[in-house]
Amino acid sequence: MSKRIQSKGFLPVPPIANRDELNAPLIIIIINALKGVKLQMNNLIPYDYLLNQAIRQYIIPEENWHLSKAAKELWDSITSGDIRKYNYKQPITCDRAEQTPAKKFVGNNSTGSDIKIKRGDRIPFNKLFSAEHMTPVADIIKELKALDDITSENVKAILDRIHICRVTKEEDKNIKPKYGRDIDIESIKRNAYKDTPLIY
Repeated sequence: MSKRIQSKGFLPVPPIANRDELNAPLIIIIINALKGVKLQMNNLIPYDYLLNQAIRQYIIPEENWHLSKAAKELWDSITSGDIRKYNYKQPITCDRAEQTPAKKFVGNNSTGSDIKIKRGDRIPFNKLFSAEHMTPVADIIKELKALDDITSENVKAILDRIHICRVTKEEDKNIKPKYGRDIDIESIKRNAYKDTPLIY
């Protein structure tokens, strides 16, 4: 069996004019996967896995991206680059003159290690930052599975409720609960993000 390639997560792109056009094939995949789930064919085809991966490639509206105050401060102390263009393992190059103290996280380490980042250093985005799923994928899948009428419009309406926040890795460890959140974004800000100040 071939090794599955793990998704890099939601695409953190600046505004895209043809977002709906790019998302259209993904919506078709999601609709067919939902129909497979309804037919209870999961033993033959991993529809839940397919749903999870297709949803992660969905390009969400620009306004559904958020940024924590701590992430912005850390980012600005390291680089003059645009944080929206970075994700996953993409290396960040420090172009600031001053050394920046930070916590670096590797794997599932919950405490991180103290480091100092100096001019010219390169460090992967996901060692310092996370694109945290404010609306967890599992909760979005639950909403999709509850649809009685599986249409493009109904599916898109749920997918467009996906919100992602760029936070520091340290903040990410403390944002709870990770699952079972209300997918209403204002409720999420009041509860899971009550101790995580946001810039937007």
